[in-house]
Amino acid sequence: MEDFNTLNLHIRKKWSMTQQTPFITFGGSYGGNLALWLRLKNPNLWAGAIASSATPLKHLLRETNDFARIETEAYGNVSEKCPELVRKGWEELYEGAKTVSGRVNVAKSLSLCSPLPDERAADDVHGWISGALETMVQYGYPYETSFYNLIPGYPFRVTCQKMLKANTGLGALLSAADVYYNYTGEAGGCFDFDALVMVESSKYWKRKGDYDRLQDQENRIKNRYKKNSPKLIRKSFDSRMSKLKWEESNMAWGYQTC
Repeated sequence: MEDFNTLNLHIRKKWSMTQQTPFITFGGSYGGNLALWLRLKNPNLWAGAIASSATPLKHLLRETNDFARIETEAYGNVSEKCPELVRKGWEELYEGAKTVSGRVNVAKSLSLCSPLPDERAADDVHGWISGALETMVQYGYPYETSFYNLIPGYPFRVTCQKMLKANTGLGALLSAADVYYNYTGEAGGCFDFDALVMVESSKYWKRKGDYDRLQDQENRIKNRYKKNSPKLIRKSFDSRMSKLKWEESNMAWGYQTC
């Protein structure tokens, strides 16, 4: 930032510009942050900033629900039925998670390798799918990308089209999981609850700053593995933390949908 401030002063001096000559900063993603901060910290040098995907705005987006609205519109622009199917999917997920038989049915409908371990596991599935729906809008390029997972061009459009074919609530959620987590078949024949769902949901709740849900998840993991052995608990924690370590240093990039 100081380099840009120095360049600003150099240009003004070299071309004999007055203090009133307006300079505007532009930036996207991390550059959007720099553009915003330059304007805020040095208003005497920068008359304005055009900042795209500037992450300091993430809390405002979350608090006003604008982030969710933008995300919903992306799928709704393909077909207004897609957001309706997703909402129905959430209802079916949480209703099904209330009973043992329901949890078996939910797991089968979502191609999970094993039944949901308990009712609160619906939160884990919610975070897992929400992360996919969100990121496919964030990286909705017209060509294949692999920032996190390899996904097709216009992934939200591909997902919505799959949702329409499924035409069920849980089928819509599975469509999102298939496109984002299994586009090339990397997940195999089913989605592993511990290795994939739990890890990806942790990333999602961490990005949202929902530490109550994260703590609840950790407590449920402890209770579940206590029935086996302390070594298994430690191994599971170590595995999950190693997968989350990279994500912790990249949390800021999860809020660029706008």
